[in-house]
Amino acid sequence: MNKILFHSRRSRGLARYLLELSLQDLPLCQYPPSLLALAALDLGDEILSTGSRLDGMYTAGHGRQALTRCVEDLRFLADGLIQNSYDLDGVLEKYCNLYECENY
Repeated sequence: MNKILFHSRRSRGLARYLLELSLQDLPLCQYPPSLLALAALDLGDEILSTGSRLDGMYTAGHGRQALTRCVEDLRFLADGLIQNSYDLDGVLEKYCNLYECENY
């Protein structure tokens, strides 16, 4: 069953940033890009508390366990940024504005 998921602009921007950071993290390179993208969206929603987290039915062909594992590995990367008081608003501003042509 395919679902169309809508995520906030800020959540998508944070997911883009997390995906870019993941390129430099060897343990995250083990995951297929589609799984990593789902994990980044899920984690972005969680961090920003948007309430639109992925449900157990939508894993784009990946198992729920694989998605959970990927989210946890990505969370390790994100927690380092949050704990170091990284300027999350600045990051969101940059990554939300990279793709102004989006209509959703």
